Amino acid sequence: MPSKHHQFTSLEINKRADDLIRASSNRYRLTLQVANRAKRCRYEDFDNIDGSTLKPVIRAIIEMSDELTFPEIIDDAASLLSTQEPVETPTPAPTPIQTPTPASPSTPASPSTPASPSTPASPSTPASKPPSTTSPLQPSEQILQINTEVNANPLLRQLRQEANSEAWNNLVSWIAESICDINFTDSAISVQRLKYSHREKSLFEIAHVLIVHKSLQAAGVDLLKGIPGAAEVIKGISGYDLPEIAKLSAEMVYQIAYIYGFSLDESERKIEALTAFGAAFLGEAAIDAGVDWLGYSMIPSKLISASAKALMIYAVGNAACRFYEAKLNQHTNPLNSSDVLNKVRQESQLYLEDATSEEAVTYLIAREINTALNIDYTRLSILLKSREWKKADEETCDIILKIANRDLEGTLAILPSSDLHTINQLWSHNSNGHFGFKAQKEIYYSASKQVGDFGENIGWRGKSGLFGGVLGWKSYDDIKFNLTNAPKGHLPAFPLNLPWHYHKGNATKEFAQSILERNDW
Repeated sequence: MPSKHHQFTSLEINKRADDLIRASSNRYRLTLQVANRAKRCRYEDFDNIDGSTLKPVIRAIIEMSDELTFPEIIDDAASLLSTQEPVETPTPAPTPIQTPTPASPSTPASPSTPASPSTPASPSTPASKPPSTTSPLQPSEQILQINTEVNANPLLRQLRQEANSEAWNNLVSWIAESICDINFTDSAISVQRLKYSHREKSLFEIAHVLIVHKSLQAAGVDLLKGIPGAAEVIKGISGYDLPEIAKLSAEMVYQIAYIYGFSLDESERKIEALTAFGAAFLGEAAIDAGVDWLGYSMIPSKLISASAKALMIYAVGNAACRFYEAKLNQHTNPLNSSDVLNKVRQESQLYLEDATSEEAVTYLIAREINTALNIDYTRLSILLKSREWKKADEETCDIILKIANRDLEGTLAILPSSDLHTINQLWSHNSNGHFGFKAQKEIYYSASKQVGDFGENIGWRGKSGLFGGVLGWKSYDDIKFNLTNAPKGHLPAFPLNLPWHYHKGNATKEFAQSILERNDW
C-alpha cells in the first residue's frame, strides 16, 4: 500500500475501492465504517449510504478530505471487516457505479395535484434495498418463472382468465424482456435523485412525478424550450408500439416500487408489474378510454390512437401507485387479499373514468405534467425582497434541482431559458445588480472563462498559493450571505451545494458551461 504521502491517481482510487468492496461479503459492516468516515469529511449523504453506493462514496471521501493522499480509509474500513473475511487481492474490478444523490426538501405539492394517499416521503418509509449484482435470468426463464407464479396464485389466475390469452402471453413476454434490459443500478440512482428533489412530497406524489418523467422520455421532448404541452407529449409517443410501451411501463413499475421502499430487482416485481397492467387495462373504464387491449385479441399499433398510447403509460403508473400504497400502508400484499386487490383495481379504473375522449385525455395528461413540473417562484421572490440571502440561495438550489431532475439524470444542461431568466431577474433586481447570473457571467468572461480565476474573483475559491488554488475551493458553509461583504457575483452560490458533485471546482465548471455560456436567457 502506498505511503501516507503518496497521492493516489484516479485509477488507484478506483482499484482500491473495488478491492475493498469485492473482498468483503459483509457489506453492512463496511458500510458503517464508510458512513462514519463520510460524516467526518462532511459528506452530506452519509445517512443514505448502502452497499450499492460504497465505491462512489469512497471516491468522494478521498476527493473531499484535507489530503488527497487518503489511504487510511482503506485500512480503517478493512479493520472493521469480520476477522473471517480477509482482504484479498480480487480478480477484475466491476464497472464503476454512478454516484447517487441524497434527498433534499422541495416545495409542497400544488392544489392541482391529483387526490392521493398521504404517505409521506419520511424516514419512516422503509429504505429501498440496493439492486442485486447477480446476473438476471434469460427471457425464456423469466417467462417460465412468471407463469409458474401466476399458476400458483388464484388472484393472478383470475386476472389471466379475464384477459385475452394472446394478449396476456405477449404481455408476459414483454415484461420478461424488459427485466433483462433494465440497468437496475441506473434505475435506482434515477429514483434517488428524484426523491431528493421532492422530499417533502408524499410517495404517491413523487411516483406521479416519475410517471410524467417517463412519458417525457418516451416523447423525446426538448425541455430546454420549457415545460411541454400535453399535445406535444402525446405526439411524441404516437410512434411507439405496444411492446415498447409495455417495456417502458414495466421499468416504471419497478422504479415506483423503489420509491415505496421495495427492492427494484426482487422476483415479485415482475408479478406486480403484470398486476398493474391488469388493474389498468381490464375494466369498464379501460374499455371506454380505449386502452382495453389486454382484454381482447391484439390490436395493431397503428389502429391505437396517439392519446390512448400516452394514456397507457399514465394508467399503468397510477395502478402501480395504488398497488404499492396498499402494500405499504395496509401491510398486506394485494396479491394475497382479494379485497385489497379489488380496491386497487377499482381505484385504477376510477383514474380512467373521465378519459373518454381525446380532449379529456389531453386534459388529464396536462394536469399531471403541470402538477409535476411547474415551478413556483413566490417564496424565492419573498426571501430576496427580505434580503434573507442564505434562505434564498437554498430555495434557488431546490428550484434548480427540481428542474434538473426532470430528465432523471441530474444535470444543469437542460434548464429552460425561461427559468434561468426568472431566477436571474429576481436575484439581480433585489441586489441592484450585485448578485445574479448576469453579474456572474460578466466576471466569468472577464476571466477568459477560466474556472479557477472565476472562482477566485467571486469568492468561491481562495487565492493561489498555500491552501489555495485547486485545494482552495470553499465549502458552502464558508459563503458570505451578506450584500455588503460579499464580492460581486458571489450569489447565488448553489453550485457549491449541488448533491451530485463532490469537488466544488467540477460543480463550478458545470455551472459555468451549462448556464453562464448560454445566450438565451
